[in-house]
Amino acid sequence: MFKKPLKIGLDIGQFSLKCALLEGNSQIKALWEKEIMPERTSQDQTLNELDRTSRICALLKECPKEIPLFSQPVATALEGEGVISQYMELPPLSKNEVDLAVTSKIIKLIPFPIGQVKISFLQVPPLTKTEKVTSVFWIAARKDNIEKTVKLFNNCGLSVGSLETPVLPLAREFAFNHKMPKDQFYALVNVGYRWTQVVIVREGFPYFSREIPIAGKTFTYAFQMGTQSAWGEAEKYKLNYDARGREPQIESFLQRWLDEVQKSLGFFANRLNQENTKIEQVFLSGGGGEWQGLEKRLSDYLKIPVAVDSWEQITDRTREKHPGDFKVAVGLALEAG
Repeated sequence: MFKKPLKIGLDIGQFSLKCALLEGNSQIKALWEKEIMPERTSQDQTLNELDRTSRICALLKECPKEIPLFSQPVATALEGEGVISQYMELPPLSKNEVDLAVTSKIIKLIPFPIGQVKISFLQVPPLTKTEKVTSVFWIAARKDNIEKTVKLFNNCGLSVGSLETPVLPLAREFAFNHKMPKDQFYALVNVGYRWTQVVIVREGFPYFSREIPIAGKTFTYAFQMGTQSAWGEAEKYKLNYDARGREPQIESFLQRWLDEVQKSLGFFANRLNQENTKIEQVFLSGGGGEWQGLEKRLSDYLKIPVAVDSWEQITDRTREKHPGDFKVAVGLALEAG
């Protein structure tokens, strides 16, 4: 009768499908991952919508029996273009006034007609200390992308319980997993297959998010071109390569990535226009975040401590998977149920 509830997060990316099963908010009971397109031969090779849906549905049926995926609505993430987010401060407002005020302000900031987006926001502790304000972190996502994701799950016989952009589960997982001092900013750099997402958090709340179109596939492509090899061979070469090396085939791509991460931290500081926007530490996650030597290379470039993220307050009973691969899935599960 005192057993903690089981919660599930399902992260479907361009490269793989990841699922996390949590007991309560601190125990990982199972982690599961399947590559969506193992026959890939190039970075831009894709499946059409029908074949991708069929492939994902087939993979979901392989989900281990210890993950009761089909018995409850799914908590999942929305990936792709058409998502904009930003921290915003408004005059002091009542709860009844916040919705209208936030929507009215956002209309002037997004490049889409208001009828084409779904707006959500999270009230966060204000950064301005000198006066009373209402502060929010808002997200605008295109409705067609939302509908496409919901349709995918419905076609697989699943219902969607919650749908979030990766910034929220990344911030949530970090807050549950780490006990960090208050009033300090940390940067989460999640290196996926197609995108690198930079999220800046304080006290568990997001204050900045930016997607960089340089990530795992970019680096594999660089090795594929440099070595004139097959895609699979280039992937293996990348896994054995130390990012502190200076091979010409990868160096220009890696330098661009370093520049973009640095720019993201600069955009954060400039946009907030606050006195103290110092980043105390950077945490790397995602499949690319565990690339050998990348944390040292990024730390040397930014002059900020960088660590490959791991489990701290959250316990992984499986001890079988790399923690960084499942940060989004675990963050989704923390919201589920």
